[in-house]
Amino acid sequence: PEAAKEKGGDEKLPLHWAVYGTDWIKATEVEGESKEAGAKVIYEGREMVVSRGVDSDGDLKLKPAVSDEVILALLQAYPKAAKEKDGGG
Repeated sequence: PEAAKEKGGDEKLPLHWAVYGTDWIKATEVEGESKEAGAKVIYEGREMVVSRGVDSDGDLKLKPAVSDEVILALLQAYPKAAKEKDGGG
C-alpha cells in the first residue's frame, strides 16, 4: 500500500487495491497453497487472485478478489481517480 500512496496519492489507494491489481511482484511475497493463475492468495494482508502465474524470474501478478458490485461502488465513490487511471483526466 505504501507504494500505491507514493504513485497515486491517498484518493487512489482504494481503487488501486480493489480494482487494478499489482505489477509483477516476487512470488515469495505472496502467501497461499498455489501460485497458479486463478488461485486465491494473501498479499500484504489482502485476499487477491493470481492473474499471471509465476514466470521464469519468480514473479507473478495479482488482481483483486472482489465482486463487480464492490468495484462499481468504488468507481462511483472515487470518480476522479477512475478517470485519471483511464487517462481521461
